[in-house]
Amino acid sequence: MTWATVAASSVGVSHKHVNKPCEDCYCVRERVAASGWPVLSMFVADGAGSAARGADGAERAVHTANLFIKRRAEEGFALLEDWESVAFDCVNEVRARIFRQADDLGLRHKDFATTFLGAVCYMNVALFMQIGDGAIVFEVDNGLGLQLAIPPMHGEYANSTHFVTDDNALGILRTRVFEHRKPLHVAMFTDGLERLALDFRNAPPLPHQPFFRRLFDMLLAKQHGRERELYTDLLDFLDCDNVNSRTDDDKTLALACRMA
Repeated sequence: MTWATVAASSVGVSHKHVNKPCEDCYCVRERVAASGWPVLSMFVADGAGSAARGADGAERAVHTANLFIKRRAEEGFALLEDWESVAFDCVNEVRARIFRQADDLGLRHKDFATTFLGAVCYMNVALFMQIGDGAIVFEVDNGLGLQLAIPPMHGEYANSTHFVTDDNALGILRTRVFEHRKPLHVAMFTDGLERLALDFRNAPPLPHQPFFRRLFDMLLAKQHGRERELYTDLLDFLDCDNVNSRTDDDKTLALACRMA
């Protein structure tokens, strides 16, 4: 195992008040590619509260993306892989799977509206992709510390965003690729944590360094054989009064640290 990982979702206070389930979903996996090198994939999605099947869309998005990366890893990534094409192919597959499900059920594609964030770390490459709000924070071995991969993608109006089911989703998709740099840390979260995790006094916003350092330190301190305890600690953090007093939305946070 090359990466220590943990992820959790917590139901937002506003959802609890109306007995509404969490509409976020995540999938974090480490596997070995055909080359023998490990591949870390992380995906997070936030189903639209206004969509009839937003939670289903989020679940379908992250698990379809996970299977896409699994297949690509088994086929073997090319030495000079076109990583931006990997992101576009992944999103295309996510959209096709959601659209098929909607058609099978006689529903509209937008009934499954969801944001979509992803990261793939392989050898000395880090690929990030995003449609919609939420954010990805990362660190590679370039001495710059924690950075924001892609600025949060909010919509034209207040409290609006973009979704992987939008007609122009592939035009909205933003990617970022780091090559010849070793990925060290990755954090990915839905918009329920944006105001806690990012400093919006800057444009684009900056990661709150102490917020993430404390979480990464917790993960590294408990990485060996304590996965359940790690998950419980992260869930307790997402559900604590201090966090819930600052956001009433669903909250999902996925963390990964490269081990020495």
